[in-house]
Amino acid sequence: ESSLNAGIVCELSPRCLFEELRESFTEKEVGFDNSKAGDIDINATQIVNLNNSDILNDVQHTQERVQGGDINISTNTLLVQNGAKVSTETFGEGKGGNLTVNALDVQLIGRSSGMDVGECSKSSGGAGNLTLSTNKLLVQDGAQVITSIYGEGKGGNLKMNAQHINNIRQI
Repeated sequence: ESSLNAGIVCELSPRCLFEELRESFTEKEVGFDNSKAGDIDINATQIVNLNNSDILNDVQHTQERVQGGDINISTNTLLVQNGAKVSTETFGEGKGGNLTVNALDVQLIGRSSGMDVGECSKSSGGAGNLTLSTNKLLVQDGAQVITSIYGEGKGGNLKMNAQHINNIRQI
């Protein structure tokens, strides 16, 4: 049995503006059956601001059971806007990673913006789970919070704990 783990840990303060943080394993980088991609852990004391940029932890390996890494975000404010997304997806036989967000304020603004855990076509490992804990959730202008499945595996669970939810659609 072989295993491989790699990951990214970010300790950020007081403000964090991501242009792009991407961890994507390919066949060349992870090739062991039953291995796991690394986790992305982000702890920011004030704000994580994604503006037309992504935090992705996708498993691109299609022929072996490579498990997806998780994304964990803890911050006061998570702002995902202008096409930005936070996503874990699998394209192969391994299960996709989980996405967990703990923030006082979560704002998802703009078309194609949002949070997603999913399994792509021709995949069989299943999607990860999406857990969102926040005081205030704003979903505006076509942004989304979704779990999706397009392959043969099981879809992920969506667990949401929010005191206030605002879903605003601008025309």
